[in-house]
Amino acid sequence: MMNRLMKYVLLLSGIFFLVGCVKENLDGCRKNFTLKLSYTGDSSLEIIGDKIRNIRMYVFRPDDSHVTSFLVPEEELKAREVVLPELSKGSYRIVSVANTDNTGITDPTAGDCDEISFACSRYLAGGRTTSNDSLYYASTWIEVSDKLAEDAMVNFASSHYKIYTEVVGIDPALLTRSNGGFRLELCGLLPETNFENQVGGEPVTYYPELGNYDPATKSCEARFNIMRHIDSSVVLTLFNQDNEIVVQINLAEFLADHPDIDLTMNEVLIPISIRFKEVGVTITVPEWFIEEIDPEI
Repeated sequence: MMNRLMKYVLLLSGIFFLVGCVKENLDGCRKNFTLKLSYTGDSSLEIIGDKIRNIRMYVFRPDDSHVTSFLVPEEELKAREVVLPELSKGSYRIVSVANTDNTGITDPTAGDCDEISFACSRYLAGGRTTSNDSLYYASTWIEVSDKLAEDAMVNFASSHYKIYTEVVGIDPALLTRSNGGFRLELCGLLPETNFENQVGGEPVTYYPELGNYDPATKSCEARFNIMRHIDSSVVLTLFNQDNEIVVQINLAEFLADHPDIDLTMNEVLIPISIRFKEVGVTITVPEWFIEEIDPEI
């Protein structure tokens, strides 16, 4: 008897909820949108948990006026579902930027998403840039009405290129510091990406950090990120311990020589190998790239 009574109570509760949802005021209905997070890279597999560590979301009206912004709670990121704060009726655009550990955002109240951008925090503070974060971007429109709130998809895309540079065959006699005194500069880069996922800003120089010299391979390497911009003005320069230019690489020409590097993909890796020979220096891709073995970048 008690079990039957409980069933009736639950049934009536469900009916009352449904009735409440068709009333004009909708007081008993869910009003908060749930955003479903997704990033599949260059496949159909969900890899958001492997690539995205944190997400900042910015909510705008159609005229680009800023409504609110927030950091997605860790538990919602893990669940790949974000519950938006309650919003009044109307259309909204949600811009999401992921992995902003060392990334700053210019004024989100600027009133024009073309003028709002993200970039390396050190660059925005007037300092030198060594690398960008592994940044991802998404833009999603939702419509808030008197109807029951729906779910919306947030599909991320990459906002960075990964670059791997190795310097191989360094003469131990040249070692004056841990990396042999060599240093890298990459000039002509655009350092910002706006809230339309378009690269911009005045061209600057990045200063990637070469790792320690490995005596077993007589090499050192640099791993860093840039915004998704490469044209004929982007040049990588290797200097020796006397601040002399050892080699210069025009990245556009390098990519033209290596068409297997596809810049249209989300997960782009540009691998560069600078090799000292008995006579001269060669510029190519690493051996593992030729063998289609991808190291962890």
